[in-house]
Amino acid sequence: MSCTACEIHPEGAFASAGEDLEFEKTLTGHPVLMTIPGPVDWPKHGLVERFFQCSQCGEKWYYAQSDFPYRGCWSKLEQE
Repeated sequence: MSCTACEIHPEGAFASAGEDLEFEKTLTGHPVLMTIPGPVDWPKHGLVERFFQCSQCGEKWYYAQSDFPYRGCWSKLEQE
């Protein structure tokens, strides 16, 4: 499935901390991506993590903020 409303950044790790910061600005107040609770069984690694769902197509997304040396990421969640 392809939804131009929620596919706002390529999936995968961020190239730099600056790219992550710019992306985080895009997520703040995004008109289509709504914050949702994370999966109950999601492992906790001490990262800043947020979960989103597209209000147009229903796709669920995962955002992890970079925390050196981890580069953070943006990716689709597996469908249940």
